[in-house]
Amino acid sequence: MAEQRREYKINQIEEAKLKIENIYREISKTLDDTIKNTTIRNDIPLLTTENKGLIAAIEKKTIHVKEIEEVKAKHEKEMNALKEKEAELNNNKAKMDEQYNNIESRRIEAIRILADPIDSTEYEEKAVSDLEQDAQNTENRYEAIRKSDERDDTAKILAQIEKLEQQNIKRKMIISQKKVVLDNQKKFRERRVLEDQKRIQQQKEAIEKLKNQFAEAEKARAERATKEAEEDVREEHSLPVKKYIPAGKIRDANDLIEQVKLFEQKNQEHLDKIVSEISQMEQKFKNTRAADQEKWKRMMRRVDTYTKRITKKDGMLLSISEMNEKNEELTEKLKTLIQSKDQMKRRKHLNLTRKEEYPDDGPSYDTISAQLKEKQIQLDQRKEILEDRSKELEHRKIEVDSIEKTVNEKQRKVLLIEAEVAKYKDVMSNAVDDLNNNQVSLDNTISTLETTL
Repeated sequence: MAEQRREYKINQIEEAKLKIENIYREISKTLDDTIKNTTIRNDIPLLTTENKGLIAAIEKKTIHVKEIEEVKAKHEKEMNALKEKEAELNNNKAKMDEQYNNIESRRIEAIRILADPIDSTEYEEKAVSDLEQDAQNTENRYEAIRKSDERDDTAKILAQIEKLEQQNIKRKMIISQKKVVLDNQKKFRERRVLEDQKRIQQQKEAIEKLKNQFAEAEKARAERATKEAEEDVREEHSLPVKKYIPAGKIRDANDLIEQVKLFEQKNQEHLDKIVSEISQMEQKFKNTRAADQEKWKRMMRRVDTYTKRITKKDGMLLSISEMNEKNEELTEKLKTLIQSKDQMKRRKHLNLTRKEEYPDDGPSYDTISAQLKEKQIQLDQRKEILEDRSKELEHRKIEVDSIEKTVNEKQRKVLLIEAEVAKYKDVMSNAVDDLNNNQVSLDNTISTLETTL
């Protein structure tokens, strides 16, 4: 368009030159004819009224030629400025094309890596997203710098820098909060595992202690029975053979011995019953303990799985926050584009007004109108891109909501499992309490037997 405008101006200048040359030829021819057809006389001036008019016309045409030359110089200056601007825009376009080619090659490489389902593509996706964001930011800055004056650009750049700093501060705070939550969860799990191990060890020690106490009580009972038998034998040998013992006393002693034997037999049966019950409880505890431990391990694995899913949910929430920030940025860009569109409409209206005032500059206005149409097409394309990204963001929000519902359901199941684990803990604690109560009852029985004997 600039080349056509330059050729148009050159053609106008050439036509003006031809008109001036024709005028000069007509003037010269008229002067020659006038001189030939006029008799030279000393009392009659050579220049007539017609010649004076021709001289005035020549001066007027000369002034017009100078004006045309000034206009030519002005247009040549504008043409040089347009050429410089065109060269600058071509350089910027080449740079942007190079950046676009680099980004496109990286995008293709990222797509190739994403096609492999074995490798993790999280890092590549983030890198491609960062590159696209950088390219978009670079393009936006270039557009803002090219369309606005220097003072407005400086204010916008400072505002963008402050906004980026605030966003970075928010992201750092969110990341630090997530890190604290993860550390607390890790410490809680480690502390819970240590407490469970300590509780199990204490239960093992209590059971071993009960076993030792039962063994010692059985050993003491056997020693006491042996000692009593030896004493009975010794007393039988020590009794005088010929000493007279009344029959009533012998019957009373026999009754007492029978009562003592019966009492001891009952106590022995009761003790054997208690020992049998304790053995059965111990065997039952051993049988249920392995199953409970296996259930406990399985539940802990499920808890770890759900904890990882909760951590993944936190990561998704962080991604949602980042998407919201990107949505806000896109909204700001859309507002900027709308403002640019309104500004271009005002410029178009102003250009149309100037075109009506200066109809000779038609080609330049046609060029500007074509540029405005091209910019309008670019704005519409960018608006469509923003709408597509907004739709994609809404789709991702729906997916995240679905995942969040799934995670909430998993959390509910984790709470149920924790309640079941607490129930098993209560059962184990009750079993230990029963063992302790049986031990107390056994100690009381042993004390009663010792007191009786």
